[in-house]
Amino acid sequence: AEQGFFVFPVGADKKPLAGSSGWKDGTLDAGKIAAMAWGRAAGIGIATGPSGLLVLDVDVKHPPVNGYDSLDKLVAAHGQLPVSRCVKTPSDGGHYYLRRASEVPESASVVGDGLDIKASTGYVVADGSRDAEGKEYRLIVDEPCAPAPGWLVAKALNGHTKKSATSNGAVDGEIPGGQ
Repeated sequence: AEQGFFVFPVGADKKPLAGSSGWKDGTLDAGKIAAMAWGRAAGIGIATGPSGLLVLDVDVKHPPVNGYDSLDKLVAAHGQLPVSRCVKTPSDGGHYYLRRASEVPESASVVGDGLDIKASTGYVVADGSRDAEGKEYRLIVDEPCAPAPGWLVAKALNGHTKKSATSNGAVDGEIPGGQ
């Protein structure tokens, strides 16, 4: 919270604790943070929306998709991401923390295969937290959050407006409820 991130407790399954309102419970208020059910928590959730964040979530846990391959293609086409806070996830993926100036919708694989966007209404698990196997979310770049590059925001917004329905009723780029 001292970094301006709205926080709330999460379980080892990365989900908000039962009975909570999830990311909507995120707060900077020290009194409210102290009153949260941290004894049942395995980690800290960061509410990306109220924290003004766009987190690029690079997934590698679903072979043959490797989000780093997609990120390499984007970087080759648009240039490097700015130096910014980065967390290595227990599955060897990454969370690139960036500041956003406007609303950006959540998405899965819209900007590239294995690349998810956590922004206006989502959350990420903070560094120092552990998953169900005890593996840690580890801070690997300890820098202030840089502004999200315009090309990344544009890809997130443009990709989200070009959605089409899939056979299971989901919409491309969105995660169906419960998944």
